[in-house]
Amino acid sequence: MIRSRDFRGSYWGCDILCQISGSKAGQGSEVAIPGGGARSTPPSLVSEGLALFDGEVRCHFSDCVGIDASDAVWQQVQLSLSRGGLGLRRLKLHCSAAYLASVIKTSSSDPPDEFSRQAVSIYNSLVPQTSSLSDNSLLEAGSSQKELSAGIENHQFDQSCATSTPANCARLLSASSRHASSWLAVIPSRGLNLCMEPLLDVFAQFCHRAHLGGQLEVGYGSGGDVSNSRPADFLVPNWTLGKPAAFDLTIVSPLNSNTLIEAGATSGSAAGKAEVRKHNANDPKCRELGWVCIPLAVESYGCWGEEAHSSFSRLAARLALQLQCSKSKATTTIYQRLNLTLVRCNARAMLSRARLLQSVDGG
Repeated sequence: MIRSRDFRGSYWGCDILCQISGSKAGQGSEVAIPGGGARSTPPSLVSEGLALFDGEVRCHFSDCVGIDASDAVWQQVQLSLSRGGLGLRRLKLHCSAAYLASVIKTSSSDPPDEFSRQAVSIYNSLVPQTSSLSDNSLLEAGSSQKELSAGIENHQFDQSCATSTPANCARLLSASSRHASSWLAVIPSRGLNLCMEPLLDVFAQFCHRAHLGGQLEVGYGSGGDVSNSRPADFLVPNWTLGKPAAFDLTIVSPLNSNTLIEAGATSGSAAGKAEVRKHNANDPKCRELGWVCIPLAVESYGCWGEEAHSSFSRLAARLALQLQCSKSKATTTIYQRLNLTLVRCNARAMLSRARLLQSVDGG
């Protein structure tokens, strides 16, 4: 049925996909989401309506967040959560992927028709040549809409990094790292607004819920070191091979001048450097005390270091056992709570700075 020209021409009317009752977004506008139409109607027939719909989404987004989103901001917003965006994909950009996925699922031995060839041409203009499709390969392809849209988004992400400044590229790479966007998937809860816990306290709570115990800020004056060094922000007994683990939390910015160039080229490089610094500072004293030094390094945009990822995986296994849930659910909970706390602390710091600047200006 999808390959029927009559069906395509009558499904949405093909002349309009957006039903807007109001001249401006936020003033009585009602938008009908045309997601199904993008899968069953050729892109060449619906592009104008999808562009109108995408424009309304952008207007409503700006109204919700209270800012006029620039083109650069809107380009990142369109990316998926795993790519550092908010998942507000442009339907016009992805309609060829949606339509071709339906064509592939319902394809027969007949050669592609005119509409299919047009959709292939549109799709190929949005992806690199290595990911392009041909009329012949279309009949043999088994790609889903998710895979086809991923090709468009990957190319869009690469273009954003290539055309961005080193600072913007470093920020985007950090925000798109593993689990960095987990806070955006947190289910709203009154409990989240009751207190503003430091990041270390949240980690300590998870350790206690996993029945691992632990102590905060341990190591002052221990061993032969008479300095004020403290190798453990949080000490967990019997972490691995019967040895306690000295967790040392550090938050770094990928925009620091010492790490900016590498952070703009490699995701997580700032966190990796922070781990090395912590080992250099704490390993001698930890070896003397029989502890294992484990840095918990996180970039300000939510990118955790590799040692933190390994530690959270072990913690999730213990937490899942105590809470009688799956390890994946425990892992998600850990990252969501930690990253939400990090984002809220960042927001609080920004608001405090704004108030300070206002007081200085006022004085």
